[in-house]
Amino acid sequence: MKALAISIHCDDTEYSIGGTLKLLAEKGWDVTVLNITQNFRDPDRAASDKQSIEAAKLVGAKKIILDYTPGETNFYKNNPDTVRKVIRVMQEISPDVLFTMYGTDNHVEHAECAKTTREAIYAAAVRGTSPNEIYSVECGPFQSMCHMLPHGYICIDPVIDDVKKSMLYFDQSHAVGEGLWKEKEAAAYFRGYEMNTCLQNARDGREAKYAECFRIEKFPAGNSDFLLRSALKEHFSWCSLRMYLPHGNPIFQG
Repeated sequence: MKALAISIHCDDTEYSIGGTLKLLAEKGWDVTVLNITQNFRDPDRAASDKQSIEAAKLVGAKKIILDYTPGETNFYKNNPDTVRKVIRVMQEISPDVLFTMYGTDNHVEHAECAKTTREAIYAAAVRGTSPNEIYSVECGPFQSMCHMLPHGYICIDPVIDDVKKSMLYFDQSHAVGEGLWKEKEAAAYFRGYEMNTCLQNARDGREAKYAECFRIEKFPAGNSDFLLRSALKEHFSWCSLRMYLPHGNPIFQG
């Protein structure tokens, strides 16, 4: 099985679903991250790309970084040239599962990336490349996280150390200290809290501390089950939050 995750910035995918990608890679999936841009804050683009590729390896993924002429900025906005480049990658990989950025995002470049991916998905489907299922993922508590209502969660407890290593690798390359990891840890802890409540609601004996979430953008084609759920069933939970919980949840009763 093959998974493709598309994002615009060099650290978006690892930040959003690094744990999920690592779990899929451990199941033997071929996992690829497509970045629409390089890290243009770094004047040494070759070194920056290398660091980005190494950070992706820490969560079990290969990385493709689209190339642009120095000084060009049009790629930040949805445009036909970028759509064509994304279509080519989709056709080359032919992923079974595709992850894209969530369309409602306070970061305009994330939102533009979601538009680009959606257009590429439509065009690639016409040309015979259509993932079995498509999910959108969140990126950042001040960006898409405050808008997204999840359909489900993936517990990333077993691979949280790998996610941390990847985030710290980006922190090193971005020279921002441990800020990226601390933000990711807090976001994953919040989603883990939600997932744990869902597990309690379902009287499921599992527990989650850290989780990543997703929304379904395209349901499986001709399958009786979701490939993502089937592959990660021991880490997977549907969102089943109920009104007036968590106060009525047994874990809050003394």
